[in-house]
Amino acid sequence: TRGVFIEADNDLFVATRMITGPWQDSASIKEASFALGTRFRAGGYALNRAGTTNTGHDMLSVYAPTGATVTFTAPEGVTGNFWQSVTGPTHTVSLAAGETFIIRTLGNQCGAEIDGSLVTSTAPIAVISGGRGWSGTVNHVTSGTCTVAGGCGDDGFDNVLPTNQWGNIFTVTNYPGADNGGEDVRVVADTDGTMVLVNATLVATLNAGQTHTFVPAAGPSLIETSNPVAVYHNAAAAASACELGLSFVAPMEFRGSTSLNVAVNVSGSGTAAVTIETARVASLRLDSAVLSSPTIAAVPGRPDVSVVTFSIPGGNHVVSSSGDFQMGMVTATSG
Repeated sequence: TRGVFIEADNDLFVATRMITGPWQDSASIKEASFALGTRFRAGGYALNRAGTTNTGHDMLSVYAPTGATVTFTAPEGVTGNFWQSVTGPTHTVSLAAGETFIIRTLGNQCGAEIDGSLVTSTAPIAVISGGRGWSGTVNHVTSGTCTVAGGCGDDGFDNVLPTNQWGNIFTVTNYPGADNGGEDVRVVADTDGTMVLVNATLVATLNAGQTHTFVPAAGPSLIETSNPVAVYHNAAAAASACELGLSFVAPMEFRGSTSLNVAVNVSGSGTAAVTIETARVASLRLDSAVLSSPTIAAVPGRPDVSVVTFSIPGGNHVVSSSGDFQMGMVTATSG
């Protein structure tokens, strides 16, 4: 129920798992130099099924290590009530050093998505964004409506970055599971007139706080924007039916020849998707061994970048390369 401040004398990666009743979700916790900021745009999903207790909520959790006054503003165009137990579209709270504050949207409000909501602060804070819900194809971009049928319920949260850490180029991948929970990608703008291209096709021009949503095609997709944006990936049923998650996608950046080792722990079995410079694909290793039967696909319009997908068994493993890369992973046990 409170924020935790972690320090170490060497580099480390921290992941947290939240369990709420029978549902669970995990998030990567970013280093303070990236995660702390004073301006954020939220993203996530609310799987809205009327009558299902404590679902259909999007949520923001903020942690103020030194104290701050934080203001939450509903997405563009919302004029009435948006936050639970709050009158109007905005809410401001003052936090003491070390305090955490959690706010959620009104429940079971079909289409009342948190995407594009603005969080501003008088001092650096950390923010977690996401949702909790239940349904089958709710708010899926191809359905156009909120359905009440279906049996998929879950949580999805991630530690998000402030607007000054956003970027302009991203890769996303459609993970291998069925999309029956509504896998999609959401691009959130913070600057008026932001052009969004997916695989070199202009798909939207967004103003600050607006969002473009699309379903990623099989294989990698390239997102390019004229101004920095945030990209959220709802990886619905990515590894097993009715298991959903949310990831804040990092911009595609490489540090040249700097080698990289990423240690992971896999529960059950996993599928990894590595974005890497094409010239370094052959150097990818799993526990120092050549990959077994990987799938390699060039990023559309970027032959110099490839996405390599491969299986990772349960347990502790290390993925490595002669150069920098970015990796996403989904895992599954019995669900």
